[in-house]
Order: sequence, then structure tokens, then C-alpha cells
Amino acid sequence: MFKETDRTSLLWGTIIGVAIVAGGIISAFYFPNFRLPFSDAEAESSIVTVFLFVSLIASYRNLWSRAGFWTLLSIFLVASTAFYSLVFPKFVTGASGLQKSLMYGIAGGLEVLLFALAVLRIYHRGPKPPTWLRAPH
Repeated sequence: MFKETDRTSLLWGTIIGVAIVAGGIISAFYFPNFRLPFSDAEAESSIVTVFLFVSLIASYRNLWSRAGFWTLLSIFLVASTAFYSLVFPKFVTGASGLQKSLMYGIAGGLEVLLFALAVLRIYHRGPKPPTWLRAPH
């Protein structure tokens, strides 16, 4: 049912996980007044955009050798950045917590759908998500 994970992957996963937790603990206890140079809304939209594009790049691995794919992805990145910085904040004002997270999820899902339809129209190929993006069976 599940593919066995090799020792190297487990080791690196453990190292990365411990580093993230240690960084969070250190920043919380040693630098309690530290603030990032951007707002929470900018941080949220950046996180959504990074996850979205990492997922898209990994899902279309079979198109990496085509320059047109990277051009389309770059155009999509510019449009996504413009959307999250100019249009989306108007919809999120007043929303908080779960409602705001749902709005980001719906917007991200629609972006993935639009990109998948564009790639399907141009290259006649659908996404093939890597194993780390697939739901367990």
C-alpha cells in the first residue's frame, strides 16, 4: 500500500523538522519582539503562492524541458502576485481565522484549476502529482 521510505529520506526529514521546531522555539523565547518587515496578509499570500507554485512545478515534471511551460508559469506567477497584492486584500478585509483560510484555499484551488486548464489546452497534458502531494489510499 505505501512505498517504504529509505533511511536517507527519514534522516533528512528528521533534520529539517528539528531545525524548523528549534527555529520556532528560539525565535519565540529569545526574540519575542521580533517582527517581519511585512504585514501578516503579505506573509499569508506569500506562503500560499510558494506552496501553489511548488505544487504546480512538481505536478508538471513531464513539461520541464519545454521553454513554453516556464513562460506560461512565469506569466501565471505575475498574474497570481498581482491578484494577491491588488485584488484579494479587498475580499479579505474583515475576515479572520477560518473564514480567511477558506478564502485563501478557494482562491488557490481556482488558480490551480485555471493553470491546469491552460496547460491542458496548450500541451494536452494533465498534472501528474508526485507522491508527496497525493492523498494516501
